[in-house]
Amino acid sequence: MTGRAEAGSTDSPAPTGGHFLSGSDAVIRLGKIARFVIAPSAMLLLLWHAIPAQAGLTFYTLGSDFSANVTTTQLETFEASNVAPNSYAVISGPLDSTSNNAAFAPGSIQTGISFASFGGDPNTSLVAIGHGTAPGGTSAIGTYSFSNGIEITLANSNAIGLNLFASAGPGSVANAVFQIGVFGASGLLGSDTVTTTGVDTFFGVDAGTTAITKIDITQLSGVSTFVDNVAFGAGTPTPPVTNPTSDQAAFLAANPGLSIETFEESRVPDHTFFLIPSPLNTNSINAAFLPGDLLPGVNFASIGPDSNNQLVALGTDVIPGATKGIGVSAQDNSFEMTFDQLQNAVGFNILLSTQPGVVSSDFVDIAIYGASGLLETDRVSVSGLNTFFGITEAAGISRIVLTDENGINLFVDNVSFNAPPPTPPVPSSVPEPASFVTLAMGVAGFAAVRATRRTKV
Repeated sequence: MTGRAEAGSTDSPAPTGGHFLSGSDAVIRLGKIARFVIAPSAMLLLLWHAIPAQAGLTFYTLGSDFSANVTTTQLETFEASNVAPNSYAVISGPLDSTSNNAAFAPGSIQTGISFASFGGDPNTSLVAIGHGTAPGGTSAIGTYSFSNGIEITLANSNAIGLNLFASAGPGSVANAVFQIGVFGASGLLGSDTVTTTGVDTFFGVDAGTTAITKIDITQLSGVSTFVDNVAFGAGTPTPPVTNPTSDQAAFLAANPGLSIETFEESRVPDHTFFLIPSPLNTNSINAAFLPGDLLPGVNFASIGPDSNNQLVALGTDVIPGATKGIGVSAQDNSFEMTFDQLQNAVGFNILLSTQPGVVSSDFVDIAIYGASGLLETDRVSVSGLNTFFGITEAAGISRIVLTDENGINLFVDNVSFNAPPPTPPVPSSVPEPASFVTLAMGVAGFAAVRATRRTKV
């Protein structure tokens, strides 16, 4: 099924024990909450409590610790959902790679994993939410019925990590206490209790050499259960990634011989910016770059739910004091760098801006990937013009994804990496400048459509 799900779309009857967008007086109009009463919940202690588990299970409360010690081969972010920001769709369960519904087309969900609502309520529908439906959150799925939990079935995995949160309806995030059971072929392997606050409480478990067949997540707080950023797969230990650094001089001194992409070959005039197609690499032909202008071996792209995946090529001083750089046009999208060869060291400057002439400050999540999948996620405080992030990894870095949480455009400059020798560009005709509808100036901004940003692991 194609197209975006309409706000609040559902074909399901109301569950028997309360449901997403129920409360006692829930009314929704075009995805906006007119009145909403969250179901009462018990006073919660902000702590984790581990219930004794079978030997061989290791539980994690921090995504960074999980990523540093466990290798997972797949990551389900639900970003292939058709659900628009600040909207939701009620869909039939279970949800897997073959599902075809208002939120997901076949192939939109990773293979080897399935999500289902289970419990005392016979209505086993799921809820797919868009960015911002849960404040600060991104696309995610959860239970429609307050009485049911989420069961995640795994085909071939020894470890799983995810973000967990609770919500009574659009516009709300509730504190809740969850009981999580971890199962293998022989039955229950162990369990853990998790208290969630916000949309990014992390839960992870590694079973070593034992296969995890499913995990069951339940709660008694009278709200819907949601999951996001589900990492799963082999679960074999991985060498920890070297701690990232913010010291650019020290990073370059420790990694001599790196090439630096400064984007200074850009043809964008000062105080101007161009919108250009994504992805961007050394072979690109557009208003800002010609073949050979960029170093080989790296690709830049805008990725995410917004169909406007153009990049922005900045001229000098579009943002006062900043040199040339590139970033995302759609504020709902992430900035991706992929490398043709595995990199042992990558560094770059990060800049945030909502419109020309403005320097913004915020936290940026940086996901580091290797050949086997996600290695780690770091959160960086970005302010001013020269926030630097550098990371080294002996096993190799294949991809880096930068995500801002709050609808601010991301830009990078001075990307340091090990570039291969350049090859002569293939001769090609250069489009006339008039053929590019790319030049835009003023506070109309970098995005044709502004969108609320997400939170992600």
